[in-house]
Amino acid sequence: MGFIMVYFAKPEFFFLWLSKFGVDLKISHLWFLAIIVSILTCLVFFKKNMISWVISLRPPLRALPALFFTWVLLGTSLWVILHPFTVPPLPLSFIIGIYCLAYVVGFLVPFAPAGLGIREAILVTGMVPFVSLEQAIVLAAVSRVIYFAVEILAAVICLQKKDLFRA
Repeated sequence: MGFIMVYFAKPEFFFLWLSKFGVDLKISHLWFLAIIVSILTCLVFFKKNMISWVISLRPPLRALPALFFTWVLLGTSLWVILHPFTVPPLPLSFIIGIYCLAYVVGFLVPFAPAGLGIREAILVTGMVPFVSLEQAIVLAAVSRVIYFAVEILAAVICLQKKDLFRA
């Protein structure tokens, strides 16, 4: 969802990001093509195992609307924080996409608990073309603090409800 939303909102973002690291655009196209060919090759040679493994990873269809709504709300919270600092305002779909990518990559990095630092680095990378580096760092940190505060609030509410049901 993140790649799709970022690509449709700002298709040049990934290529500009790669060019900042000195990667030639022709080479980035070749890398993209090599990744697609590799995935297709794996699907051909390991078709049975690969397909069943990928199917086992997908969430149930009934959960997809809830997941989509959750990603939209999380991305919108970052967009609201970022909104006063960008002129013109960034497309909401771009920020939702960057947040999705940051969250998933942060989750996949095994040495970072809850993606601590990884998520913020990706958010900063996504915001830097539109705000200063200092603002991007502060906004990513504020986003993390708000996210953490909401998690604590939800946990406290759940604990209170649990105590009510025990009595």
